[in-house]
Amino acid sequence: MASSAELRLITNKMAAAVTRCTRDLRYAWANERYAEWLHRPVQKIIGNKIQDVLGNEAFLRLLPYFERALSGQAVEYEDNVRFSSIGERWISAIYTPTLDLQGEVDGWVAVIRDITKQKLTEASLLKREKQLAEEAQALAKLNKCSLRLWQTNRLQEGLGEMLRAVIELLGADKGNVQILNPERNVLTIACQQGFEQDFLDYFREVSAMDDSACGRALRKCEQVVIEDVEHDSGFTPHRQVVRAEGFRAVVSTPLLGRDGKVLGLLSTHFRSTHRPTDQELRRLELYVRQAADFIERCKQEEELRLSKGRYRKLSQRLDAKIRARTAELEEKTAELSQKATLLDLANDAILVRDEGGKISYWNEGAERLYGWTRAEVLGRSTSEFLDTEFSVLLTEILESDRWEGELHQYRRDGSQIIVASRWTTLRDKDGKAFAWLEINTDITARKRAEEAARKLSARILTLQDGERRRIAKGLHDSLGQYLAALKMNLDGFPCSNPKQSAVVSDCSEIAKKCLMETRTLSHLLHPPLLDEAGFDTAARWYVEGFARRSGIAVNFHLPQEFMRLHPDVEIALFRALQECLTNIHKHAGGSSVDIRMTQDAKQVRLEIADNGKGIPKDRLHHLLGGTAAAGVGIAGMRERFHELGGSLEIRSNRKGTTIIVTAPLPHGSVTLGAKLSVHAARGLKAYRLRACNGRLETQ
Repeated sequence: MASSAELRLITNKMAAAVTRCTRDLRYAWANERYAEWLHRPVQKIIGNKIQDVLGNEAFLRLLPYFERALSGQAVEYEDNVRFSSIGERWISAIYTPTLDLQGEVDGWVAVIRDITKQKLTEASLLKREKQLAEEAQALAKLNKCSLRLWQTNRLQEGLGEMLRAVIELLGADKGNVQILNPERNVLTIACQQGFEQDFLDYFREVSAMDDSACGRALRKCEQVVIEDVEHDSGFTPHRQVVRAEGFRAVVSTPLLGRDGKVLGLLSTHFRSTHRPTDQELRRLELYVRQAADFIERCKQEEELRLSKGRYRKLSQRLDAKIRARTAELEEKTAELSQKATLLDLANDAILVRDEGGKISYWNEGAERLYGWTRAEVLGRSTSEFLDTEFSVLLTEILESDRWEGELHQYRRDGSQIIVASRWTTLRDKDGKAFAWLEINTDITARKRAEEAARKLSARILTLQDGERRRIAKGLHDSLGQYLAALKMNLDGFPCSNPKQSAVVSDCSEIAKKCLMETRTLSHLLHPPLLDEAGFDTAARWYVEGFARRSGIAVNFHLPQEFMRLHPDVEIALFRALQECLTNIHKHAGGSSVDIRMTQDAKQVRLEIADNGKGIPKDRLHHLLGGTAAAGVGIAGMRERFHELGGSLEIRSNRKGTTIIVTAPLPHGSVTLGAKLSVHAARGLKAYRLRACNGRLETQ
């Protein structure tokens, strides 16, 4: 057997933190990486209690895992633990129980990796996705409120809709709309929600000289936000009325016409101290602009109706001119209404193409996104400056009433962006298409973040495979050789009496079992067959061992002329096979598995099907959606084959589950016959599989 010094030499060369703990919860040994990670000398770890080294909080957190290992279970987990020496850390750990000479569990070996940075990155991405979803939901709500407003024809109804929308957008408790009398320069309440009559009587008229929130907003022609009226000196004269009404915060926003003059004020009130977020205030500003346009439109329509009444009795000549003018005004009003419905209050680029592909509308969001001004692009085709790369034919988009997809475009400065594009066909009264509305959202940053996350995941999987290969090689080439030498020495040890011969024979048998366990562990971590003979041989070895250990019947089908694959493809297929068979054994509850491998000139396809109980619907939804709840194994498989340019497909029902993975075949693959010839020339090892005391042994 290898000495403790030799074991320490082996483990100290490993990148992972490794330690061995005993049944009495003390450290038997630890490698240098483990000591460096805990910021403690090795001498202050070995022999000490785990609780003293890790701290009481970490010890209690990890105690259930220790107990599982001491019960003989192989334990693998990820957890967030607070250590006394290094603080809070995310760790990924594997505990392998160890046995004494009587076959009893006397401790465990732990391999630990610090995955804190990975978890923080994942949390950051999830937080960003949540923020984007919340912003999209808020903008959709804002767009819905705007549409409701512009669908209203009467001013009073519009004011009520306006007030309800702003209270909903800001989450306020009450509010009012005041209209300015330009002759007297005073505000009067035209619409309110939630106020008592005493308050309405007190603030029936407000002038610019008043120091209330609405008075200040009228005086300064800008938004006024008061987080707490109890600490606002301007509200001192009104404090008694305010307290009786029961609000603490107020936001007053002026409704400005196109000439910059105040049309009125929109105020929202909150029962507790409050300040809206910057995003809420920006959305409020966008909505208030449309509300002011609505008021102006209603006033224009009212003036138009009055004009009709005043001039109805004029002569036929004047009447004809008035009708012509009225028709012109109505046409312009309809045009303004049509363009207003195209506005999306987000920072999206909105443009309209006519039948000839020329741009007829270009909003400010498009100017900010692309860098081209409205004057520069109107009447021109987007192909002249955006250089759009379509995922489908443009004719296919134009023939559809609605289309959504991703486009690659260029800004004025030459930088390329990716946009989520939504196209809607605009039709006239006869149903003929006369224009196309295009709304583009910049998703370049999101796409880069997704690509970075995929690359990080692929890198982690590559490092994991490399670590398994190094550990397996170390067990096989170092510890395995020491154990083989020990057994040879014991077999040749001279014995002078039967008692001594029996002891030496027992030691030789123990050394033989250690050698078998070491080789089995090495092969399970990374089978040398995978590198030396390829996926087909390694897969058969693993499947046969799985069938013996689990009692599940396995039907394994390989093509007669199976090509040797690229190492990255072979390791991905082997890990997929391991993960699927492990999940079938743990969760499927089936009695048989069908594994079918097919291969053509372009790709290799691995299909694994069981006759188990299937995957629950909610779990299957997470797996198909690729969410965090899908688990590490499936996510790892997905990332492996995505990185290779392949795919992963999951089908499940009550009759069982089928996993299908595909990977493209790079140039340079060789057939099975050629592969065996090459390895035969190199003296390829022969592998024999047999059951030995419930374990799989290779020779």
